[in-house]
Parts: sequence; C-alpha cells; structure tokens
Amino acid sequence: MSSIKNLSKKLLKRESIRFIVAGSFNTLCCYLIFIMGLLAGLAPWLAMTIATAITICVGFVVMARFVFGCTLTLRRSMAFVVMQGIGYLININILSMISRTGLSDYFAGIMSLLVTAVFTFLISKYIVFFKRQQLQIKIKN
Repeated sequence: MSSIKNLSKKLLKRESIRFIVAGSFNTLCCYLIFIMGLLAGLAPWLAMTIATAITICVGFVVMARFVFGCTLTLRRSMAFVVMQGIGYLININILSMISRTGLSDYFAGIMSLLVTAVFTFLISKYIVFFKRQQLQIKIKN
C-alpha cells in the first residue's frame, strides 16, 4: 500500500501529470456543464460558451497553484483569459465542423475539448505560467 502512495507522490511531482489530473477534472466539469446545457435545450455553441466561462475561473487558480506552482498575478490572469479565449474559438470551430458532419453533438463536444486541452497545456507551460528561472537554468547548463 505504501509503495502505491509513494508512486502517486512521485507522479504528482511531475508537472505534466499534475496538468493531466487538473485538466481532466476541469475538462470533465466543462463537459458535464456542456451536457446539462444541451439537455436544457441550449444550442451547442451556447452550452459550450457557458461551460467554458465557468471553468476558466476555476482553471486559472488550479493551473497556477497546483500545476505550475506560480503566484496568482494580474498579468498571468490576463494571459490566461486571452489563451482561454483563443482556445474557446478553436473549440467552437471544431464543434461546428464536427456538428455539420451529422455526428452527435456529444461526440463533437468531446473531440473539441481534447484538441483544446493540448493547446491549453502548451500555451500554459511555455507562455502563461513560464518562470524566468526555467530559462536561466537551461542557459547555465
């Protein structure tokens, strides 16, 4: 039992694993809100808009503190909102393209969220939550 506990502690020290855990939770919340919107009769784009707006707020705090170990600053929050805005546009376009093929809106929602998750990780890691210390360490080595 303690070896499983040690393994989980080691894995959570890795940024990519923490991102997957936090991102999966945030994506799941986003998808559930999206489904609730569809079940309430909302258009897919409106359901995704509401889901994205709600999960942006939670996502910023979780990504900054838990995933990247950064302080919450106005600059980071603004960069995060811009990144999420671009991600949202990507998300909506993929959702629209898949929906036009006649496939399920539920399937379209999952596919668009998966693509957006990859985009979000890369921009978060290398732009929004980038720490100058990382650059200095790489230059010195």
